[in-house]
Amino acid sequence: MIDTRPKDPRLCCGIRAFLFTLNRSFLTWLSLCALWMIPASVSHGAQEPGGLTMAVIPLESHGEDIGGIATAELREQIGKTHRFRLVEEERVADVLHRIAESHQRDYDNALEAGKLLAARYVCYGSVESWVAEKRLEYHTRLMAYVRLAIRVVEVETGEITFDENTTQTEVGWQNEAPIEVLHTSAAARAIEELVRRFGNTFRLEGVVIQVEGNRVLIDLGLEHGLKKGMKLDLFRRGGRILHPDTGEPIAVPDIDLGEVKLEDVGERSSWAKVKGKDVRVGDRVRTRTKDKSSWEW
Repeated sequence: MIDTRPKDPRLCCGIRAFLFTLNRSFLTWLSLCALWMIPASVSHGAQEPGGLTMAVIPLESHGEDIGGIATAELREQIGKTHRFRLVEEERVADVLHRIAESHQRDYDNALEAGKLLAARYVCYGSVESWVAEKRLEYHTRLMAYVRLAIRVVEVETGEITFDENTTQTEVGWQNEAPIEVLHTSAAARAIEELVRRFGNTFRLEGVVIQVEGNRVLIDLGLEHGLKKGMKLDLFRRGGRILHPDTGEPIAVPDIDLGEVKLEDVGERSSWAKVKGKDVRVGDRVRTRTKDKSSWEW
């Protein structure tokens, strides 16, 4: 058998070095291709199915110290709307600790926290509680008041998208119901009321997960409040580009693809008929506001 291996050791080392360099160049080229093929929605910070990213800042408490309980209830109620994906409490607390010494206004602190947490929206506010007593012949009636104020800010633009307050009352009898329980109950009703209001002002987004002809499967269903016959807007995320002079990221407008009409609505997914073209897996659907028809086609 003929030995074809090079006799010169230096030649062997040169061949190995050449092959190693070629392999690294190929892997680099392959990585760049993979990055180029990543959809713009990923670089834009794509939303997970079922919601927009929101950071909830702990409520400032005045009067009875129910801020912690009220904040937990606020997070729970926001989660039930299925319109938002909440940033973890630990991450929020860590960021707030880092900017605690800034001595900025509540709005500025909330906006800064939202940017550091890469949230699309940030929610903050205050809860104030007080009690009034009315003495009767044999009992003393307690009236627990809670005033809740909530503000929601879009982080990228700094626009205040929601800013409202409400006052709720819970009545009880002295020595029968602790005042803390009455305040907590009143706070829960106040939170439910305001979350219902601002939840309806945000449009729920979903993702196209399958395409079959002129029908698409989306990751929204009955659990998200959808019903058969409803129409949703169909679009593709525009992503972001870098300004050629300043290098700053610039948001590119979303691309309108038409609309879909729900036909078969399941618990967490739905089939819909498309009125549009060039639909792909990964495109988005968005519920419509009340001033735009969601039923007629």
